[in-house]
Formats: sequence, C-alpha cells, structure tokens
Amino acid sequence: MAGFKKIQNSTYICSVRSIGLDGLLNFYAKRKDVCDIELENAFVNHMQWNDWRCAPYPYVSVEDTELTERIAGTYAIKGITVSAGGFFCTSR
Repeated sequence: MAGFKKIQNSTYICSVRSIGLDGLLNFYAKRKDVCDIELENAFVNHMQWNDWRCAPYPYVSVEDTELTERIAGTYAIKGITVSAGGFFCTSR
C-alpha cells in the first residue's frame, strides 16, 4: 500500500493523533480544542461516514507534543492509532 511501511513486531508506537470510534470525547465541553478537525473531516469523508447510519461520530485527538517527545524519544515510531469501544484482552 502506498504511504504505509511494514512495522516489525515489538515496535513501540507513540500516537501523534488518535482516531476515536467510541464517540466518548464528543460528550466533553471544548472537545474541538483538543481535536484535529481537518483530519477528522477528511477521515469522515473518506470513510463516507453518515450521521444517520453510523453512530457514534468519530473524533481525532491531538497529542501533547512535549509529552510525546519525552515518551517516544528516538526509539518509538510516531503515527496515528485508532481506538474503538469493546473488550480488549490478550490473545493466545
């Protein structure tokens, strides 16, 4: 796929943007202050997300740059991650 690179197992990834499919952030005041609205709109348009058919509405949160640099340093890949509601557990 163009624009994607293969990531090896055990690689640390630090999110600079996170696409939330759980809709939780939509219930907070000033949610747009911590979101990348341009990327959010691009994602919604690309996925052909319709309010009436697909709920909850997704959001794209932005990282704290200083914190990202402290955590990621030079040993982690920076990227965009996706979160969704549900039960998460280890796989065997």
